[in-house]
Amino acid sequence: MIGGTRIDYWRNTLRERAFIGGAAKAGPVNSFGMVQLWNPTDSGFILICNKITHVSDALVTNAHTLRFHNAALSGAESQGNKYLNGAAGVGLVKSGDSVMVGTLMFEFRAPPGVERRLLDHSDPIIIPEGLGLILTINSDTAINSTIFEWIEVPV
Repeated sequence: MIGGTRIDYWRNTLRERAFIGGAAKAGPVNSFGMVQLWNPTDSGFILICNKITHVSDALVTNAHTLRFHNAALSGAESQGNKYLNGAAGVGLVKSGDSVMVGTLMFEFRAPPGVERRLLDHSDPIIIPEGLGLILTINSDTAINSTIFEWIEVPV
C-alpha cells in the first residue's frame, strides 16, 4: 500500500501505467557501463520499480552495484508500456559510461561468465521525482544488460 492505496500490478497494466525498458552498455577501459531508470523532476509521478533483470559477461568475479543519483545519465534508451500500444510513461531508461556516480544502496558479487540475475524485491524500490536508480558493473569493458519493470503512480 502507498498512501492508503493498494498496489495491484495487473490493474496498473490495464490502466496503462505499467512499463518495461532496458539497455545494454559496456564501459570503455577504466570506465563502467551503467543503466538507469530515471524519474524526471516535476514528472507528477513516483516510479515503483518491482523487478530488475541483469545480465553481465564479465570475465572475472566482480561487484555489481545498485545506486541512486540526482542526475540523468546521457544516453537515451528504450522503454514501453506493458499495455501494447499504450501511452508513453514519464520514466526513462538512460545509459552512460564513466567513473561511478551516485550513492551506493547495495553491492553484490557475481562469478565470471555470462549470468542472469533477477532482482525481484519483496518490497519495490520507490523512485521519487528528480532521482534515478542505476545498476552498474565494476568491470571495465564488460557488458551490463539491465531491464527495469515499473509502474507509475501520481504524486
